[in-house]
Amino acid sequence: MGRIDEAQAAFLEIYQKDVWGIGDNIEPEPENIERYVALIQEFLGNNEIRSVVEFGCSAWPHLHRVNWDGIEYDGFDVVEALVDVATRRYEARNIQFHVMTDGARLPRADLLICKDVFQHLPCSDIKYYIGIFKSLYKYMLITDDIYPDDATNKDIEYGGYRAVRLDLEPFNERCAVLQRLEGKTFGIDWIKRTSLLLGSPEVGGAADYPLLGKGSDFYPGKAKTLRRRIMKGLKAIAPGAAGRDEPGK
Repeated sequence: MGRIDEAQAAFLEIYQKDVWGIGDNIEPEPENIERYVALIQEFLGNNEIRSVVEFGCSAWPHLHRVNWDGIEYDGFDVVEALVDVATRRYEARNIQFHVMTDGARLPRADLLICKDVFQHLPCSDIKYYIGIFKSLYKYMLITDDIYPDDATNKDIEYGGYRAVRLDLEPFNERCAVLQRLEGKTFGIDWIKRTSLLLGSPEVGGAADYPLLGKGSDFYPGKAKTLRRRIMKGLKAIAPGAAGRDEPGK
């Protein structure tokens, strides 16, 4: 059984049994959704994004709020029932949804979006997909929980859960933190953050740093566009990004 087949079996059971309360539309607080959508909208506009791939689109509960005029969007998920819901509700000429299967190839695009996916995948899959993403996308916006952090980056089975820090072992990725969200689900406090990763030079990912905007959710800086080598650029965008995150800090 391939990695997609294994993931599909695990997530199908989760959704069929409504383990995460999806049937009751349990989501982070509305203000967090608004902030996340605003981050995506501003990133699209400021960086002249014309094509987007989302890995783990689910039933598209958030990003239908984004203005996709002039942008080609392709969403992928392993659960066919969720893809069917998204297709029925939101499909358009420039908006398409697809079932991810073993052997399927993700299309190239300017931007890759991946939200609340890595925190449910084994570490080997995270490494595998980051490698693929870097070869296909100039920019990657990856969002996962970083708290509770008692098992951060611990290996898990498909459909399990733990916090993910891409800047720490075993991933050690260079990434800039663009947004931090806090909330409570099922009585448990959580912290979520969206990190920016850049693709390989072959897809333009190491050439320029994006315009990050002026909103309070973005790391500040006088220079809005940074054309530097990746390490120097990341220090300027997100000084201390590898520091430990705890509630209220």
